[in-house]
Amino acid sequence: MKLSSVATLFFAILNTIAFAQFSDPEEKIPTDQKYIYPINPGKPGSLAGSMGELRTTHFHSGIDIRTDNIIGLPVLASKGGYISRIGMSPAGFGNVIYITHPDGNITVYGHLYKFSGALADHVLREQYRRKSFDIDLFFRENQFPVHQGDTIALSGNTGSSGGPHLHFDIRDANNNALNPLKFSFSEIADTSPPVAEKIALRTLDINSRINGRYGRFEFYAYRTGNSYLIGAPILAHGNIGVELLAKDRFDPRSRFYGGVNYIDMKVGNALVFRQAIDKVDLTESRRILTLMDFKTMRNKGSRYYKLYVDDGNILDFYGASPSNGVIHIKDGNNLPVAIIMKDTYGNTSQVAFTLKPSPPAAEVLNLEVLKTPIQYDVDENTLIVSAAIGKDRSPVQATIYTRGVASMQDATYTNTNQQVFLIDLKRTLPDSVAVGGNSVHTNMKAMVPSISEYKYYSDNLDIDFPFNALYDTLYLGIEHRRVNDSIETFSIGDPAVP
Repeated sequence: MKLSSVATLFFAILNTIAFAQFSDPEEKIPTDQKYIYPINPGKPGSLAGSMGELRTTHFHSGIDIRTDNIIGLPVLASKGGYISRIGMSPAGFGNVIYITHPDGNITVYGHLYKFSGALADHVLREQYRRKSFDIDLFFRENQFPVHQGDTIALSGNTGSSGGPHLHFDIRDANNNALNPLKFSFSEIADTSPPVAEKIALRTLDINSRINGRYGRFEFYAYRTGNSYLIGAPILAHGNIGVELLAKDRFDPRSRFYGGVNYIDMKVGNALVFRQAIDKVDLTESRRILTLMDFKTMRNKGSRYYKLYVDDGNILDFYGASPSNGVIHIKDGNNLPVAIIMKDTYGNTSQVAFTLKPSPPAAEVLNLEVLKTPIQYDVDENTLIVSAAIGKDRSPVQATIYTRGVASMQDATYTNTNQQVFLIDLKRTLPDSVAVGGNSVHTNMKAMVPSISEYKYYSDNLDIDFPFNALYDTLYLGIEHRRVNDSIETFSIGDPAVP
C-alpha cells in the first residue's frame, strides 16, 4: 500500500488527539474487577443487537451498543488487561481491538473509527512496513497494557456495519462468546418481553399430517397482553415439529430487536423442548444453519427457530428436551401447546395453541389449484409430487422411474384440484415421476448424510463431501449437459439444503 503525503498528514493529525494513557506495564490488574460498560458508563444506554441473535450465516457474538449515529465517542477498556490483538479490514469488525484480562476472558471492540495514541502509531508503522491497509496483529502481554476505563479507541462505523455503533463481545478462554448482558450493566434496562409473529408446523415423516396435508404450514399469532394465540385448533397427526418466528424488543420505544435466547415448549404440563443460548462456540457458529429453518430463511428471509432438534444439529443449547422437541400425536384428546419465551432480564411471553388429533384421509378439502400441471419438492426425507386433476376429474396413478425401473403408485391424498404423491426417499431415489402425460425430473443420484464424510463417484464426475460439509441430509441431484464437444455443464445439489 502506498500512502500519500496527505494521508500521512491525516494520520498524524488523528494521532495527536488526546487519549487517556495506557496502564504502566508493572501495574497488577485485580482478577475480581467487575466489567464496566464501554460507552458512556453510568449513563443510560441502548442496544441495536444482542448476543445469540440469529444472523444469516452465524450467531451474533456480542451486543451492538448504539452511539446515536455519532462517530467518535470514547471507547473504554471494560476491564484491565492487555491488548492482545487488533485488526483492520473493510469487512467484518472493521477496526477491532481484543483485550485479554487476568480472569482469562477477552473483550472485543468492533467497528472502531480509530485506535488511541501509542497503539495507533504502532499500527500505522506496520501498515507502511507491510504495504497493506488490511492488517491483523498479535501482541505480547506487556506490550500494550491497559487499565479499566482507559480510552482505547473512538467508536465508528468501519467494516460490515450498517450504521455507527460499537460491537462488544465478552469471550472466555475457550473462544466461547458469553452474554454481556449477564454481567450486570446497569446502563441497560429492559422491561419488554419477547414478541411472537408466527409459528410454523412441519410434518417430520411421511405418515404425519397437518390439516390433512404433508409439509410445512405457517400460522399468524394474535396478541393478547403478553400472550399470543392461534385461534382455531390445528388438525394434526404423527410426528410434528414446531417453529417460531419471534424477536426480543429491547425497549418499548426502540425500533431495534434482538434474538430470543430462552425458549421452552410444553405439551400439556410436560416440557418437550428447551433452548438456552448462554454462550456460543465461535468455531461452531455456522451450525446456526441447523437451528433455523434454512429453506424458509433462504427463500423468504424469515429466521424461524426450530423448536425441535433436527438432523445434523449438535449444538449444546438443548439440555432438557426429552423428545428432542418432536410432538407425537395419535388418536385421543386435544393437546394444548405453550411456547414460553424469556429474555436475559426475565421478561416472559408465550404462544398458545391447540393440536387436535386427526388421522390421515384420502381426500383433503384445502388443496389449491396448481399453477403448473405438475411440480415437486423435497421435504425432510420425502419427495412430494403434486399433479393437477385432468378434465375428467378422475385421479390417475404416478409412474415412478428409478434407474430405468418403473413402478406405479396411487395418490396419497387428493381433491378436485390436485392429487399429491408422497414418495419415501429412504426407500427409493426416483430419477423422474410421470403423472397423466406430465413429468418431473429429479436427477437424484445419492443420499448424502449430514456431518459425515462422503464420496460420490460417476462416469462424468466425482464429488468429495468433507466431514461437516453438510448440516442436513442432501438428496443429491446432478444434471449433466454437453453444450458442444468442448463444453459440458453440471447442475449439482440443492441450494435449499445447508
